[in-house]
Formats: sequence, structure tokens, C-alpha cells
Amino acid sequence: MPVAVVPRCLHNACMTNITIRDVPDDVHTELVARAAAAGQSLQAFLTDWIRSLAAKPDPAQLMRVARERVAESDAHVTTEDILRWRDEGRA
Repeated sequence: MPVAVVPRCLHNACMTNITIRDVPDDVHTELVARAAAAGQSLQAFLTDWIRSLAAKPDPAQLMRVARERVAESDAHVTTEDILRWRDEGRA
């Protein structure tokens, strides 16, 4: 019976590294302060921020999807409709 060999990753051994050059001193200082205020190392703070950023859709992609959905739908809502409904809700 064949045995599958699964590589084991130790800490960061299987993660990609990112290097950012030419970070202004004031930006670095601010990021270090924010990391400290969050009780994190700078690396952990930035990793959490990058994960959060990557989890959100790209604004251009979001707009493209929204336009596609509007084009595919049978809904025909005008700006005037929206303003009228808003004003009716205030009465």
C-alpha cells in the first residue's frame, strides 16, 4: 500500500514573505505605535491588516459585479423613485 508523504510546515516555513522598501520613518513610527496599542508585534499587526484587506472585494471588482447585476435584473429604479420613497418614509 502506498504511503503519502505530507510535508510539515514549521512556523513561517510555508508562508510567503513580503518586503516593503522605502517606508517613510513617520509611517513606520505610526505603524509601530498602532501595533503596540493593539498589543501586537508590527509583523502580526500588518499580517492581520493585510488579511483583512485581502478579504474585502476590490472596489473596481465590486462596481463591476454591481453593474452586471443591474444589467441582468428586471428592476428599473430611478433616482426619482429612490428620493420619493425616502421622502415618503419621512412623512
